[in-house]
Amino acid sequence: MSFIIREAFLRWEEAFQLSTSKGTQGDYVRINGCAQFISSLVKHGYLESSKMKVLIEALIAFPTENHILALIGIWQILGPSMDSNNNPDVSSEDDLFFSWFCQKINHLYENYEDLGFCSRVKYLLLDSIELHRRKWLPRKSDATKRRFYRYSLTDTQ
Repeated sequence: MSFIIREAFLRWEEAFQLSTSKGTQGDYVRINGCAQFISSLVKHGYLESSKMKVLIEALIAFPTENHILALIGIWQILGPSMDSNNNPDVSSEDDLFFSWFCQKINHLYENYEDLGFCSRVKYLLLDSIELHRRKWLPRKSDATKRRFYRYSLTDTQ
């Protein structure tokens, strides 16, 4: 398992270096995939949250649109499992990590214009903050999606 973790961090570091120099769409896909994989390792307990904090600090240090999109992906993976309001079994270390991450997401939202982001990033950050406020329940519930799907099937027949 340590080989997989080391390889994931090496691939992430390589993608991060490319994305800070060029910033192409392919680099976003690579960095986002690596970040989501590493955050899944943290979520399932294979990696401690301190390693994830280093990754997040690096993404925030060079805030590009692609890095913010990767942060939002990490937020959506780690949020429900590390939020002490949502999960009472969270350790104090993970709770501190999550509150630190909340502050960073809120800071990015408040200063999006100063950082030179477009309004799309602002609304993605706002949706992520609201998702946390709604206790990780999406705006549209699954029941609404199923109802729409059922009606769309009856219309075609």
